[in-house]
Amino acid sequence: MPMPTRTRRIRFSLAAVGAAGALIIGAAVAPLPAASAESAQAQRLSDIRKTSAEAAIWGLAPEFVYRFNRYNKLITAPYNTIAYSPYAAQWNNASTNAGNASVIYLNSSLSLKQTDLVYTVPPSNGTFQMFQVLDAFVNTVADPGTRTTPSDEMTHFLVVGPESEYADRTSVTMGGITFPVISLGTNRGEILVRVLGDPNAPPSDPRSFANSFENVAKKYAMNTLAEFKANGYAPVYPTGECAYNICPASAKKQKQAEKWRNVPTDAVDYFTQVGIALKLNGLPTKRTGIGGTTAADLPSYVQPQPGFDGTYFSPSAGQWKTLKSFKSIGLTVNGFTVPDSWGDDELAAMQKGFEDGLTAAKARLLKATTPETNYWLYINRDDEFGTYANTKIGYLGRATAIYAGGFPNLPTDGFYSTILREDGGTSFMDGDDAYSITFTVPDGSEGVPADGILPPMAEDADGNLLGFWSLTLYQPDFSEAAAPFISQASVLNTAYSRAESPVIDINTAKNTITTLASDVGPLRPSTAIMFGDNAGDFGLEPLTSYYIAADPIVNAPGTFPGVLETTYTYPISTYWQQQLSENGTPIQKPAGAADTCSNSGKACVTVALTVEQRDKDPLTYGIVQPVSQLGSLQLESAAKGLPGLVANEDGSYTIWMSPSLPDGVPATNWIPTPSQEYLQGIYPDAPSVTSLIQPILRMYYAQPGDEPPSILPCPASTPECAPDGLDTTYVIPPFINHSK
Repeated sequence: MPMPTRTRRIRFSLAAVGAAGALIIGAAVAPLPAASAESAQAQRLSDIRKTSAEAAIWGLAPEFVYRFNRYNKLITAPYNTIAYSPYAAQWNNASTNAGNASVIYLNSSLSLKQTDLVYTVPPSNGTFQMFQVLDAFVNTVADPGTRTTPSDEMTHFLVVGPESEYADRTSVTMGGITFPVISLGTNRGEILVRVLGDPNAPPSDPRSFANSFENVAKKYAMNTLAEFKANGYAPVYPTGECAYNICPASAKKQKQAEKWRNVPTDAVDYFTQVGIALKLNGLPTKRTGIGGTTAADLPSYVQPQPGFDGTYFSPSAGQWKTLKSFKSIGLTVNGFTVPDSWGDDELAAMQKGFEDGLTAAKARLLKATTPETNYWLYINRDDEFGTYANTKIGYLGRATAIYAGGFPNLPTDGFYSTILREDGGTSFMDGDDAYSITFTVPDGSEGVPADGILPPMAEDADGNLLGFWSLTLYQPDFSEAAAPFISQASVLNTAYSRAESPVIDINTAKNTITTLASDVGPLRPSTAIMFGDNAGDFGLEPLTSYYIAADPIVNAPGTFPGVLETTYTYPISTYWQQQLSENGTPIQKPAGAADTCSNSGKACVTVALTVEQRDKDPLTYGIVQPVSQLGSLQLESAAKGLPGLVANEDGSYTIWMSPSLPDGVPATNWIPTPSQEYLQGIYPDAPSVTSLIQPILRMYYAQPGDEPPSILPCPASTPECAPDGLDTTYVIPPFINHSK
């Protein structure tokens, strides 16, 4: 099919990033030319650069947690409280790093030095859920949920830091309740909850985002232990206007938070943040918390550290020797200070080393792929992901994990795989091209490895999936720590959306419409809405995305005759501009008071409305449910007779990624891509825009590796994998580029 003209495209520099993959394998940075015997200063600068590169890699985890906590405190919620996000991760909200639209995210930044917390979670059976507890070094210390703690009852976990009186306990009984204890080895940390929610299902569906949020996500609670006791050993749930929502941040807070959104580009600023993180947390030892607990007594939700030999210790223990090696550049457990003897040359060497280290961490996401995996990169294939060995390779892995999304899952909870470059070459996948991927339905005759079947997932006794899989389209951007970003083009597909609610009023003098609230999502600036089949009668395009262009005016019930509900009045626009990264990528951002149709200073161009609403065959509207991902949830929807993935004649399923709907393809099988034509139409004054894309396949609660076929490693003890075991017994299908 014809493709748009390609202009003003940005491509990542393989020389600057891809080639850096060779910088760090066993050492932190490629050695500089050997210093001459008479040039001690040259050798000294070489040592500073090398040490700074190692320190940059090692420090990215504590720096990220510290920075992420500070950002969330301003934008989402205070420490030790839950930030509830009642709408799916989309192109126009902050959600979380590399947000996945198929899950409801709840997160809480922890500060445990002076308090113990009670974390209340709903039954983990019925709807897939998992909450990941991470320490200040992004090591997963606990992962309760459907896989590890299946339960039909509510559970109250006691979450404590290393200084708590309960730090060395795995359970404690108080007030007639036995609390499983989650003991962090650091004072600061993070809890990230993932609850299954289908963003493309109608609100009436039990697995819809709205129902999952109401019936599962809102049952989570965070209280101090004192608060929990004072309430009769029962959780206290939030109240008020922002109880189960993230209130828009003020312009002042957004400005303050900007400092914490991205990794500092200056080495001194960066190491200063690492130093502050260390002062807040220190380093755990092998005796911290429940260190010394044997395998027989280790709770099912506690992830053993890499190299587990039957005795547990905090996965962040064992870093003292590494940290001591950074003393020469001023980084210690007491913080960071530039050495007094340093001048401009030393600072320049530190800056170069810092840049070397972070470049090498990014480059691991660009490492070579092979035909054996159909050029998919398995981001977290083995069990040393989510917790990291205290070695140079382990530190590099956890630094790469930050750029892969911040808080990646343990592979047994959620396996991630991605493609950045076509066929393992130097060309990045591009939104101007049309791609397809086809999954065949397994029939048991595939053998091992099974190539191209639907992703194998763990099932219950009745054959129902315990987890789910989804293929999500992102835009990558190595200049942004929160990347990759959900594509703004996702609103182009309205096949899963419904425009069934009558518009209450159309004011042609003020160019505003008035509607009721929606049970799909919030009515706020940038929300994409659409109108029904008769929209042409009103001068509008049917089944096409428009955008709420200003904060809606809230009208009391009865403002409009016969309407006894609250209504909302607002103008609409045909476009919406996000902030762009330096590479020309639209950036997801939190809602705020300063939201306008354009971040470039232009006034909003609102739609001129010329036809009043009518009683007979009125104009109808609905919120657009963007299509940024498709997967097993859409297979289940189709089985229920709802919009979902449509099978090919041979029973296989093809998902398309392309700028426009290909001829003959069901719209429900299409994920729109951001083409140059599309992006330049929205950002005509931008110096450049990028149409590069990155698909990520997630498999939550994948089939265990010892039950082939599986994406997870198959141990040698499994008959199909003897005698040496296999890296995987399932291969993801290839992407086919139909434009080349």
